[in-house]
Amino acid sequence: MKQLAVLVSGEGTILQEIVADDIPIAAVVADRECPALEFARKQKLKVYVIGNTDKEVTLTRALIAILKNEKIELVMAAGFMSILNRAIFCEFPHPIIGTHPSLLPAFPGPKAVEDALKYGVKISGCTVFRLTARIDAGEIIAQRHVRVQDGDTVESLHRRIKVEEWNLVPQVLRKIMDLPYD
Repeated sequence: MKQLAVLVSGEGTILQEIVADDIPIAAVVADRECPALEFARKQKLKVYVIGNTDKEVTLTRALIAILKNEKIELVMAAGFMSILNRAIFCEFPHPIIGTHPSLLPAFPGPKAVEDALKYGVKISGCTVFRLTARIDAGEIIAQRHVRVQDGDTVESLHRRIKVEEWNLVPQVLRKIMDLPYD
C-alpha cells in the first residue's frame, strides 16, 4: 500500500471524506493554520505546517523534504491553494493528484465555477487529475458530471460539485492505492 500525504489549506472537507472512507494517511501537510489541521489533529494524524510563505520555491523545498522524510509515495492535494514550484515534479517522482471544480480541460483556474456559469454550460462537474508544472493541465484520472440548474449561483453549483468531489476522491485513492472497496 502506498504511503499517502494529503495537502490542505482550508476547511478540510475532502480530508474528512478520505478519513471517513478509512483510507490510511501517513501525513497531512498545510501551507497555513486552517480548520483542516484541527480535524487532522483530532484524528491523531501526523501534521506538518509549512510556514506562511509567499515564496513558492521555499514552500516547495519544505514540502519535498517532508515527503521524502515520510517516504510518501502518493500525494493528494485536497483544497491546497499554494502554487508549487516545478522542482517538485523533478525531485518527487511519485504521483501528485488534485481536484478541480470543472470538467477539465474546460475552465481551468481559480474561477472555474463562475466561468462555467458565465459561459452558459448545461453540465459542469469536477475532475481528479495528475498535477504537473502547468496548472490544471495534467492527465485526467476521473470526472463526475453535475447538471447546471436554472437559477444556479456560483455558490449553489459549487456546493453540488463539492458533493461529487467528496465521493470521487476516495474512490480514486482506493483504486490508486489498491485498497478494497467497501
